[in-house]
Amino acid sequence: MHGQPSRKVPQHIDVTARLWNRRGERVTVIEITRAVIPSYGVELTTAGVWPNFKSVTLEPGAAPVEASFVLVPKAEPKGRVEAAVGAWLEVEFRPSRGSERWARPRLRCQLGAGDSSAG
Repeated sequence: MHGQPSRKVPQHIDVTARLWNRRGERVTVIEITRAVIPSYGVELTTAGVWPNFKSVTLEPGAAPVEASFVLVPKAEPKGRVEAAVGAWLEVEFRPSRGSERWARPRLRCQLGAGDSSAG
């Protein structure tokens, strides 16, 4: 169809997050340990997609660092993300320090509409 992208791209969630360190020691955010849309029971992953989450080292008191990554359904990476605009996305990261669950960096945001027709 005219106006549609020429290649099929799995439905996904593009995430851009600003990460910073409020602690007194350097910390590296190593990986995503959990990503979920709780109201829909959808577990997500970055496995096998581009761009994947890349670890980032955060210096104490430094300016926020931007991290971008793509999330797809864990059960079916080439399938649909069953969620609606406005649903909450929760992402938990594994840091190099403070690996106890209460100390893990977390992100919680609402899904917005995006334009996936560029390409």
